[in-house]
Amino acid sequence: LSGAVHVEAVRLKSLSPTSASRSGGTVVTLTGCDFGDAQGSGRVTLGGIEAAVGTWSNTQISITVPNMGTFTGPTPVRVYPDVGGPSNDLNITLTN
Repeated sequence: LSGAVHVEAVRLKSLSPTSASRSGGTVVTLTGCDFGDAQGSGRVTLGGIEAAVGTWSNTQISITVPNMGTFTGPTPVRVYPDVGGPSNDLNITLTN
């Protein structure tokens, strides 16, 4: 297709650690592909709540888990890159 722009699908592959306190403060590393070289207006959410981003690269993002209030158990993490649609979800387990 002439003039078509090909955008790679953002893929979230792993989280480390895979559990965190619901009170917040845990730094979590997200690994995947096609996040984009710079954060721009990109963001990361946990259960729909935006997390603070520490570092952002095309294959790795570090976030700090926000205070999640009463959320416990498996909670979806999703990357919204500056360009393109959101990633798949991976769950982080929130503990008391």
